[in-house]
Amino acid sequence: MKKSYIAAAIIACTAFSTIAFAKDAKCKVVLDGKTEFYGTCNFKSLGNDGSFTLSNKNPRKLLLPDIKELWVRMEQKNVAELASVEPNDHFQRWGVTLIRSTRDRACWENSNGDISICAY
Repeated sequence: MKKSYIAAAIIACTAFSTIAFAKDAKCKVVLDGKTEFYGTCNFKSLGNDGSFTLSNKNPRKLLLPDIKELWVRMEQKNVAELASVEPNDHFQRWGVTLIRSTRDRACWENSNGDISICAY
């Protein structure tokens, strides 16, 4: 009986150890060539492939108008998809491919250069 409790505790600790916690980051979000957000935000890594989310440090506030979180999801090395989570928790893919910037490795940009997501 005691062994099953220990096994359950080990399994639970292992499962929860993969949960990512948000860290403070300096963030810059440029949409349509206009800086929409610049300041401290929450940065949360999603797994080991480099994917991440950005959100407002204040959980009661949105990161951008009508956007609770921005997601940069890796598709392959140095190539990512942009997505967001709306205030109603609806996940929205933008259909935008981001490439890791060669000028600033903390930034991801679309091919036009009018969208840029940076996290330092």
